[in-house]
Amino acid sequence: MAEPTTNTRRAQEIARFRGRVVFDRPIGKHQAIQHPLAANWVDLEAAHLLMMKAAWLYDNGKDCGAEANAAKYFSAEAGFRACEQAILTHGGMGYSKEFYVERYLREIMIPRIAPVSREVILSHITRARSPEVVLRGKQRSRFRLRDVQHRGAHACFLPRSRTSRK
Repeated sequence: MAEPTTNTRRAQEIARFRGRVVFDRPIGKHQAIQHPLAANWVDLEAAHLLMMKAAWLYDNGKDCGAEANAAKYFSAEAGFRACEQAILTHGGMGYSKEFYVERYLREIMIPRIAPVSREVILSHITRARSPEVVLRGKQRSRFRLRDVQHRGAHACFLPRSRTSRK
């Protein structure tokens, strides 16, 4: 999960600090450029906080499947938006290999589609946060992480619970 935010932070730094000059000023000095980059920074910080919450829950033996999936989803989406903005900031030069931004855009597609697609992640979050949807027609007991794992959903970026790891 750290990879999307690391690559997109690099792309954001390139967009802000590399030497493209527009109207006799570095491109990062213009507000029209600064505001989208600031919004990307906010998204990346939020993704990092989601990741840290999921890690804290996991370290403390609590169910963290929905939080881990939310962190992966949000990190990948925030990274994609940041890379897209970096390319738009540079215009035609954003696709040039010398700025590396085009490589980051190519690489950020991987967390969006692998190892689990966005749709599978959203389905898992829906199941984890809406027990009635999953247990329709079955006994309406409390939805637990191990119930999902027994159905094979642990492949969906779901860490196993503490009891099953021992």
